[in-house]
Amino acid sequence: MKSVSFVCSVIVCAQMVLPASVLAQAVPPPDTDASQLVNEEIQPISVHHAALLEHKDDPTSPDLIGDPALRGTIQPVARGLTGPCRTVFGYLPYWESSANIQWDALTHLAAFSVEVNANGTLGNDHGWPWTALVNTAHANGVKVVLSATLFNTTDLLTLMTTPAYKQAFFVNIKNKMLEGTMDGINMDFEGGGSWQAHAPAFMAELTAYMHSEVPGSEVTFAGPAVNWSNMNMPALAAGCDGIFIMGYAFAGSWSSNSGPNSPLNGGSINITDTILDEYGAVTAATPEKLILGIPYYGGHWTTTTSAARSSVVAWQGSTRFSNDQPNSQIYGRLWDATSQTPWYRWNDGANWHQVWYDDAESLSIKYALAEANDLQGVGMWALNYDGSRPELWDALRAYAVEPCCSQIVNENSVAVVNDDFDAGTSASNWNLFASSADYTADFAYDYSAVGIPSAPNSTGGSTTGLKFTVNNNDGVAQTAAVSIFPVGTGVSGDHVLKFDMWLNYNGGSGGGSGSTEFMTAGLGHGGAQVIWSGNPSSDGYMMAVSGEGGASQDYRAHDGATQLSVADGVYLAGSQDSTSSYYQSLFPSPAFESQGSPGKHWVEVEVIQSGDLLQWKLDGTVITSIVLGSPVSGLPMLGYMDPFSSIANPASENYVIYDNVRVELLPDNDCNANGVSDGCESIVAGDYNGDGSVNGLDYAWFADCFAGPEQSPAPASLTCTNRCLDVFDADFDGDIDLADYEAFTSN
Repeated sequence: MKSVSFVCSVIVCAQMVLPASVLAQAVPPPDTDASQLVNEEIQPISVHHAALLEHKDDPTSPDLIGDPALRGTIQPVARGLTGPCRTVFGYLPYWESSANIQWDALTHLAAFSVEVNANGTLGNDHGWPWTALVNTAHANGVKVVLSATLFNTTDLLTLMTTPAYKQAFFVNIKNKMLEGTMDGINMDFEGGGSWQAHAPAFMAELTAYMHSEVPGSEVTFAGPAVNWSNMNMPALAAGCDGIFIMGYAFAGSWSSNSGPNSPLNGGSINITDTILDEYGAVTAATPEKLILGIPYYGGHWTTTTSAARSSVVAWQGSTRFSNDQPNSQIYGRLWDATSQTPWYRWNDGANWHQVWYDDAESLSIKYALAEANDLQGVGMWALNYDGSRPELWDALRAYAVEPCCSQIVNENSVAVVNDDFDAGTSASNWNLFASSADYTADFAYDYSAVGIPSAPNSTGGSTTGLKFTVNNNDGVAQTAAVSIFPVGTGVSGDHVLKFDMWLNYNGGSGGGSGSTEFMTAGLGHGGAQVIWSGNPSSDGYMMAVSGEGGASQDYRAHDGATQLSVADGVYLAGSQDSTSSYYQSLFPSPAFESQGSPGKHWVEVEVIQSGDLLQWKLDGTVITSIVLGSPVSGLPMLGYMDPFSSIANPASENYVIYDNVRVELLPDNDCNANGVSDGCESIVAGDYNGDGSVNGLDYAWFADCFAGPEQSPAPASLTCTNRCLDVFDADFDGDIDLADYEAFTSN
């Protein structure tokens, strides 16, 4: 130790405690559409409820319904299309058009809404079914779920506690969903009261019913950002397919000071607290059940001064991003460092006005929070609040589409090893070698017995995997290792070893006595010996990482028996120590107990051979990148090693679990359509040496320009000098640095 998708939505909206007066509307900024300012009579209701009341007399947007003659003629959702590999869940209210939706950046659309009565019957369905919308969504591979709303607390209690009414509702909402060939239901229940104590059981019954009646249907619950009523969130999460967190309305008409609608940090409550405290038990155990909802709207106040968080004169209403983005350019976009959100202000001659909102930068920071905590994805209230502007769609693609292009490219890969350890016969699929008898290997270990949730790539909630221990079984302190190789012939050509890993250790942050042990994985092995740092005849390429950052070299790459150093230039962090900011950003505290280290958490691991490049990735981030003299061939390897002789105390807490192990042959691809098979998804800047192929040779050309154009040391290539920014600035931020190489290698 050192001296670090299903979405079935029942939405419980956050309560807003508002003043009981009608506040005068201030002069909106130029080019603001007054119809897009919500200036309803102030009531103690949520954002969703307020919007429904404001638009209660509005017709359903005609483009959602389409040709009346074709009503109800709906096609199923298209399969096999590329798109986000993380959930992106957007609400589309009935009064909004779908014309501006960019379908490639969306996975789920919640049609808002059909209204529910206390006796389980359905009220206003706002023109359901929306045939044109569902057909367009399905053609683009986007699922549509039906949002059902009930905002009366007495009615909610009646519905949930009266068996006949509850059963009637289950049947009615199922039939309404099927009428529109929907993919699930989205329940929007809100209001305080005793009904919330019944919500987990109600959701569990509803989810079981829907899964039985309509296999494959999705059921989620959207909960408040702050759990004011102490609802049992772990029970709620266990009883449905997911919880949509309404991560907004932290400030509004009730506020005495202007401020952010969705603050990352600061104040008594914020989005980070929502994830880590309000939903902390769910985030720790089943983060894949959570979807972080964010706002496409802002708040507008008149204030006593121009200062941030000034005292409020009057609430002026909610704004939309479609207006806030251009208006912030007119008045000057300001940035609040505490909340990590933008705002702008102006004076109309009589009053100061302040608008606090979210834009692509602030939302991207929240997306990173969701990713750091392994949440299922993100969502928004509401689609079309950005109008025809592209910025928020681009931010979604950067979060949910672009990091997944390697997955998209590999859809046609051929699996030569595919072991989820569920059949109970996995031991016969692997050859095992150990440095001594001081190891255990359990090929059918039920890790739920120690409270570990299902792995990210498991299906049906399976919790069976492969567990290794070393140097903790016979009481004799010694270095030890174990390795396994798949039975059969070796692998050549471009291929990838991928798996889910849980690396456990004794003690708290930073580990305890004897806690430092390493997972090992590699490619190109002969398959006849244990591979580890203690074997001078080790072959192939081995990668290793400790669980708690207990060694000065926590991240290790080996070429045969030789451990590669930072001087070899293979570590993207420029360091092997978990204290590096690169690793600490990848595995942040408190989501990861030992910041900078992957222990006590499911992590997705890839070791990739592509052309003359060998890469090791953790959760999609490149850890090492090795330019090969020639492509590797041989057997993949999984293992576990303790290079230190001290025994962990307690020893039972040190182990590694592997699940969902795959070895895939990668197909040849011409992803940049230049007639040359380049083997990866490329951007124009990826082909650094201009030879029509994106491969390891481009790394050397990138290195020539690492210092930037006209910088010292000068680039060795004249071509590089002349075109450095044009060709090498892969992330388009105006300079050449490690971020550009990461953009290249991650794609």
